[in-house]
Amino acid sequence: MARETARLGAALRTIVLIACLALSGRVIAFIALSASGYSADARAYMTLGQELAEGRPPVLDIWIGRGVQMRAFRPLGVPLALAALIRILGTPNLARQTFLGLQIIMSMGSWYLVGSIAGRVLGHRVALWAWALAAINPALFFTDWRVGVDTPLLFLILLSVRLSLAVDGSRRGLLAGLGTGATLGLAFVVKQPALFYLPAILALLVARGGMAAPRRYWASVGLVVLGMVPLATPWVVYASNAVGRFSLGSTEFCAGLCTQQWVVQRHPEAKMVDIDGYEPIPELENRSEAEVVEWFRVKYGAWIKAHRWIFIESVLHRAWDMWANIPNFLLRGPLVTLPAALAIITTYAAFAYHLVNRDTPTYWRVFLIVICALATILGALYTPDLRYRAGFVDPYLTIGVACVLARGSDRGPHKAGVETARGGEK
Repeated sequence: MARETARLGAALRTIVLIACLALSGRVIAFIALSASGYSADARAYMTLGQELAEGRPPVLDIWIGRGVQMRAFRPLGVPLALAALIRILGTPNLARQTFLGLQIIMSMGSWYLVGSIAGRVLGHRVALWAWALAAINPALFFTDWRVGVDTPLLFLILLSVRLSLAVDGSRRGLLAGLGTGATLGLAFVVKQPALFYLPAILALLVARGGMAAPRRYWASVGLVVLGMVPLATPWVVYASNAVGRFSLGSTEFCAGLCTQQWVVQRHPEAKMVDIDGYEPIPELENRSEAEVVEWFRVKYGAWIKAHRWIFIESVLHRAWDMWANIPNFLLRGPLVTLPAALAIITTYAAFAYHLVNRDTPTYWRVFLIVICALATILGALYTPDLRYRAGFVDPYLTIGVACVLARGSDRGPHKAGVETARGGEK
């Protein structure tokens, strides 16, 4: 008993030390970012928040500045939070700084959730290693906090995954299913790519429950979708009314612009639009948002027909970028240095080992395969921005490396501390 108590005390001290390390890194990042200016994206969200705080409805027209920004495609989660802070604190500047500070708390929440997910699936040893790696992994906290959407998106996505692991056939499992859907709905209102997580979580729950799962378990799974719908629907209706139909984002614009930037570098003769990067497009001024979407749809469709192979090449290039890029804290762009190459190869090797390891539960393996596929699709057809890597790739790479380190430190068979769902585990 005394030995067990001492072991528990040592583990708690280790966790506290790791938490202090994680908090220190985030505070340093907060100080550095709060002293710098705001990006164009951040200013757009702030403007929306201030309009909502003043009682004005969200503007559905075009914001033309550093490019064409179709504002109906900016979800209202962050602007609503900023509007509430402005109402409470009285001044927009104080509200912005407060929201920036609140992201430290959300970032620490993401740090905790990475270890908690690892512990739930693979045991406490992997959890300790995952917490240690998440504390120093810049991809999990050195996002652009000034924009305001990256940190809450990562926190809510990881929270939905953690809650999904608590879904079972009990009454508490029903609440966990509802909470999973609600947090995923909130993440979707913060940023559209969160919707990609719904099929991954549903795949996890189906694989975890098995065909013999009781009816209450499947009711919990149904509550995941039911919990998401009320939160996601209002914004979907709002965006659809603005542009005439619903899209996950300005797909025609975002995909076209990403391709445009890549094409300008590799194939300048095949430029889609006669602009450089984010320069304004004069002919789109004073047009409605629906007209802008239609303009890009026609322009982009014609460009694809005329340059099929360049389009395919650019899509594959962006899919590669989703996996080959590493955090811009270390290096921006594809692998170009030997240390970076060795680090990324070692990380992916650890992740592959974690994926095929016999101690990895089947439901978790299914979840990882689906997430990898969705991350590739997201990078190819939407954007391979490193901000989205933090939600779709880096937490699971961290857990994979933690699994290998835990096995190495254990010097023996690693027993996964997995609590299976009532109804069977394959």
